[in-house]
Parts: sequence; structure tokens; C-alpha cells
Amino acid sequence: MTTRGHQPLQVAGYSQGGTVVEGVAYFTANSFQEHLNEEGHLTRIEKPLKYPYVVAFDTGTLEVIRTYDFEDTYDSSPLVLPKKDGTWLVLAHEHINQRTVAMNRDTGEIAWISEANQPGSMFFGYSYYVKKDGTTLILANVQNGLHAISLEDGKEAWFIPGTGGVTPCVDQAGGHIYCQWSGRLSKINAETGAVIQTVAVEEPSSCVSWNTVLAHDEHGYHIITYWYSPRLYGSAIRVYDAGLTLLWEKSGLSLSKKATLAYHGGSVFVGSGDHWQSYYSEPNTDWKNITAYRVNNGEIAWKLDLSGYHYSNIPNIVYCNGMLIAETQTNIRPLGYHLLVMDALNGALLKSYYKELPANSCAVPLLTGGKWFSGDLVTNSVLVTELGTGGPADWIGAYGNGQTNDMCVDSKALTALK
Repeated sequence: MTTRGHQPLQVAGYSQGGTVVEGVAYFTANSFQEHLNEEGHLTRIEKPLKYPYVVAFDTGTLEVIRTYDFEDTYDSSPLVLPKKDGTWLVLAHEHINQRTVAMNRDTGEIAWISEANQPGSMFFGYSYYVKKDGTTLILANVQNGLHAISLEDGKEAWFIPGTGGVTPCVDQAGGHIYCQWSGRLSKINAETGAVIQTVAVEEPSSCVSWNTVLAHDEHGYHIITYWYSPRLYGSAIRVYDAGLTLLWEKSGLSLSKKATLAYHGGSVFVGSGDHWQSYYSEPNTDWKNITAYRVNNGEIAWKLDLSGYHYSNIPNIVYCNGMLIAETQTNIRPLGYHLLVMDALNGALLKSYYKELPANSCAVPLLTGGKWFSGDLVTNSVLVTELGTGGPADWIGAYGNGQTNDMCVDSKALTALK
């Protein structure tokens, strides 16, 4: 059943990614708003000077608590973490200034500014590692490589060159980082930055800005990776063990240059389509699906046919409480979007919601308190859709868990659908 109803609530001025800590959401702005003219072409409206590029608002009331005077964030999500002494900081990547800035969460004052050595706008989010001495390293994998930055003072602890911008996953207990770059995958000592092992990756092997996923549970230890090629059916999923042995791969996939992977309970979930490939549009529908792969061997657990839905891309899927929530995007009129809720075990479609707004943003949406929060460049806002009932649940980093990047949220975030 598809529900058509009121339009989502909106938090104006912020259209990219977010994180949630203790019932407060922190979202970034984009440096421009997109305007769609009658011919279907997008033009850009630049943000005014001295715009506060990060906002904090209550996820229950949507009341704005504070704005933070960051400069020129882009596709990225902020990160909110405490220092060793308990002082909370809000971090964001200023892509024009090529740096990370940290501000005091409670006052908005600048705590530190990193070196201006982090170029590129293709960067979705940070991960982090807590060192043995109790201090934290912030991991920013930007267009020139992986920077490990001290949360205490913003100084760089170590750096590994590379290209891509994929957010690495962190094995906190093991002290390891797994990082993708275009053409290679590496295992890194988190304390020292020493590269333990690297394996070459054959085509498709491009990296843009998504998530490397750590799945460490009763189903085993797996590093789940995605690789892009700018051609039709050109992308791939590859899964490795802790020693970077390739366990399985699926190539010839119809996935976006900014697609993300979700993992839960032995299954890898992924959407379909690509804004940047004109073939992925009607009347062609053979590419329209959501697929669950078994993490141990790559077998298809289920595939949901979505040929009846109008969209050009499903980049993100979120797991919560036995359910998967997927959001469609389209750059083809009509510009409405679907929120699809599925049973994670068998792919059965439980409910769909349709909203007559584009919901087009590069950064990743999130779920908490029964609400879906998604940036939108055209309306220049965070769109907030009430899916059902739920309690406050943290969403750390761009991908739900700031270390494993699994696109999962605590089951209390959505306890029942409307």
C-alpha cells in the first residue's frame, strides 16, 4: 500500500548529511541550492557569505537549538564526539578551505582548525578510532588520502596518500582500519598508521565517496566493499576476510557513483540505478530492484522487483528493527520520491510512502524517533517524514555507526509503522 499525504516537515537551509547524538540532530548545508527550471535543467543559487553551515535541532520538536559558523561544507555529514576530558566537539569538513574545523558543541566557539591539507568535495563523512591512551583519532579519507587527526587539538597524527574519499571502517577491538582507495584496499594499524597489508583491485576499481563496511558477528568477519565504473552495469561489490582475501564478488551491477551499502544479520543490502547514467530511466526497468546478498558466499537471499516505481536511483538503505527503509531519487519529472519499507528477512514490501518533493541530496539520510531525515538540494532543507512511532536513537557519523559504517540504527528508532 502506498500512502500519499502531507508533505514532510522541513528544517530550512540545510540540505546535506547529518548525525544524531542524544536526541539532537546536526546537519550540514550545501554551498548552493539547486533550482529546476521548466526545461528540467538545474541551475545553482549560491549561499550568502558568512552562512552558518551546520545546524543543531531537536529531533522531536524540530526546534533549532544552535547554528555553527562553519564555512562551505558540501556533500559531507558532521561528526559529534567528546574529547578525553568530556568536552563535546562538532566537526565538519570545509571543502573550499580544505580543512577540518572543530567547534565546542555547547558554545559554538572554535576549538581547533586542522592543517589546510584535505582537498576535495567528494567526502561523505568521518570515522574514528579511540587510542589506547583514551584520546581519539578522527579519520578523514579525502581526495588526497587518509588523514588521522587528533580530536584533542586537531594536529595530524599520520597520513597515507590515496584517491577516492571512501569512509574507512574501524575494528576498534582489533586496532585496525580498512580503507579503500581507487585501485586498492588496505589494512592499517590504527595506532601508528602503518600499512599492514594492501591488495590491488581490478576494474571496476574506482572510489568516490561511500562506506567501507565492517561486519563482525556470528556470521564471521567480513570487509564489505563497493567499486564504481562510469558505464552501464559497471559496478561491483567485493567481500574480503580479515587478511584481505577476496571471498566473493558481484560485478555488472547497476549502482550509483554515490551508492552506499547496508549490512545486518548476514545480509548485504543494496539499491540500484545511477543519476549519472541516462540509461537508468524509463522505459527501461530491468535494473530496478533492491537486492540482499548472503555475506558468506554472495548468493542472492532475495530480490525485490521495483519496475513499477518511478525513480532513477536508490543510493541508500537503512536497517532498523527487522525492517529496511529505502529512499528513491530522480532527476526526471515528476520529481516525487518514494520511501519503501521492507521485511529485511524476505524482502516483502510492507509499506510505501510517496512525497511530491525531490529529496535529492548526495549525503546519506538517517532514522531516529520514528522519523526519516533526508537532505534535499532543491528545497534547500532537511525533509522530515514521520514513518511511525519510535524513540530517540543515536546515528553516529554518516553511516549510522561511526566505526562499522553498517547503515543500521537501534531498534527503538522505529517500533511501529503508521
